[in-house]
Amino acid sequence: MAQTLLVLIPCPGIGRLFSAVELANLLVGRDPSLSITVLVMKLPIDNPKGESPPAALDASADHGLHPQVCFVYLPDDGTLHDMAANNFYIRLVESYGPHVYQAVAKLASDCNSSSLQRRLGGFVLDMFCASMVDVADSFGVPSYIYFTSSSAMLGVMLHLQKLRDDYSKDVAGYRNLGEELGFPGFACPLPAEQLPSLVLRPETVGLFLDNYRRFRETRGIIVNTFLELEPHPLKFLQSEPGLPKVYPVGPIVNMWGSSVDSAMGQDGHEVVEWLDRQREASVVFLCFGSMGGRFDEDQVSARNYPIGVLHKLLLSPNYDHPNRLPPG
Repeated sequence: MAQTLLVLIPCPGIGRLFSAVELANLLVGRDPSLSITVLVMKLPIDNPKGESPPAALDASADHGLHPQVCFVYLPDDGTLHDMAANNFYIRLVESYGPHVYQAVAKLASDCNSSSLQRRLGGFVLDMFCASMVDVADSFGVPSYIYFTSSSAMLGVMLHLQKLRDDYSKDVAGYRNLGEELGFPGFACPLPAEQLPSLVLRPETVGLFLDNYRRFRETRGIIVNTFLELEPHPLKFLQSEPGLPKVYPVGPIVNMWGSSVDSAMGQDGHEVVEWLDRQREASVVFLCFGSMGGRFDEDQVSARNYPIGVLHKLLLSPNYDHPNRLPPG
């Protein structure tokens, strides 16, 4: 059987890496003709939990890593160790461009010289690795974005990017607006000050929204969500002119944890057992990023999670708000 090789590029960091591994396992589990190589970048700082990418991947392999998924560790040349925090992450990814090109060139050469009839099929890029679209283009293959946040957040960011680029809006200026803003795909308005801090800072908004603009150059956007959870944001994204096709593939959840959890005596089975003891339809699952759903005790109090607001924003029918921004 002829095989298609996908190159999956996560951002540096354990949380991003685990998410990429879960997606890779899902893809190759669905299609035996696929093989995936994950290009692993290194953060130029010590991991506060003491877990290195190789150690984390060893733990991943112990929990069912698919044999068609493999890893290439990219070199760290140390050029960005002292970069300012405001633009560190995206600049770090951009600095890896030459290393990614060299690694993919070798993979492509191996494909051409192999008797297995394998071809380079495309790139799957982390949401903060959109600059790697240029590398994919240089090999003449399509690129896809893997967006690990909600489709509602994806719609917000793409809408803000369009407001800046097509309507010349000063997005960072919304921090002083003191109003609620309407967004396509949201049933209720969103207070301007609740927008992500990176788009409300003049020193970071440009680089951040430039990254989202590159999404529009890809073949598709893979989102870790599902239709029943976010019907209205997904309906907006799938009908918005000029956007690539959006593929909801979630929920992709790491149910077993990392080697750090094992070392600390944390067992994912305890969570499942607790869930089994709850009344049917009595639990709401919230995930706020790569911390794996772990919150401090104060954070889990009911007053800090306005479930009714979340329901109105994401699950209720859309409506026209008088302060809605120009149409998406």
